[in-house]
Amino acid sequence: IPINKQGVYRISFQQLVSAGINVTAINPLNVQIFAKGKELPIYIQGENDGVFNPTDFIEFFVDNVNADLDTKLFANAIDQGNPYISMFSDTINYFLTWNNSASNKRMEVETDVNFTNYTPLNYCFYEVNILHNNQFSSGVLTTFGSSVPEYSSGEGYIGANINYKQTRNYTLNTPFAYTNGPDATIETRMYGRSRNIHQTHLLIENNLINNTTFNRYGGVEITKKFPTNLLKTNTIVTYINQITNSNIVDRTAVSYTKITYPRTFNFGNQNEMWFQIPGNNSAKDFVVIENFNPNNSSVRVYDLDAAKRIVVQ
Repeated sequence: IPINKQGVYRISFQQLVSAGINVTAINPLNVQIFAKGKELPIYIQGENDGVFNPTDFIEFFVDNVNADLDTKLFANAIDQGNPYISMFSDTINYFLTWNNSASNKRMEVETDVNFTNYTPLNYCFYEVNILHNNQFSSGVLTTFGSSVPEYSSGEGYIGANINYKQTRNYTLNTPFAYTNGPDATIETRMYGRSRNIHQTHLLIENNLINNTTFNRYGGVEITKKFPTNLLKTNTIVTYINQITNSNIVDRTAVSYTKITYPRTFNFGNQNEMWFQIPGNNSAKDFVVIENFNPNNSSVRVYDLDAAKRIVVQ
């Protein structure tokens, strides 16, 4: 099953039949799905009767469609130009199989709707990430301008070059920030694209967040907290090359720009959302979601850490 996007996927009874699978010979409790060599927890409607019925389906969540397999090619993780975009393929193959076991990985169905003893949470953590892919970088270059033979620093998909004294702005959509909560966090990765020392200022809405210096084709990953009240509905993140020596050719590039921030449970009329619940000592949490558009379908919530499919009321 080739998949190239994060999300919830469903395989219907008819799709199994159309794929040539003799569903009458398979106990749905025996079904498994694998990706990247690991079994995924799945949900199968009506599996407990041991029979695939026409209304039954398989449902599973796809995460981690990124370049984590590419990381193994580099001597150091920071050398990988873009950890979110593979150099080879944008697709991961998922494999559906079955065995004789009735204890394969499953999503636990959470049916508790007794909210009496819970206070609604004020916010969740929401992540917005711009992946820059304006060019494919060959990484470190020799003095003759050719790439070195090994996978090297900055190799992969990165953004357009930021030249000497140049400013580059990126806009991230960050609505419904909860400003009475914890700080937001920016994470970004930059690489040198020329043979000199680089100095880059990182700003959010014209507020200096970080000043970093790095050398030649090296990479630097920056993770910095900042006040959530700096965020706008559309937040401008600015990179400025600040090296003072005008006699050099100064080039850098950014591979991704990510902001994680506390957000209210106003989901802005979206029909799917990925969010994180702030850590606490409670076994369960109560959230009240507003302005969510289910597109006339049933709403499903998945707890990926606990492998649960949660009933929504």
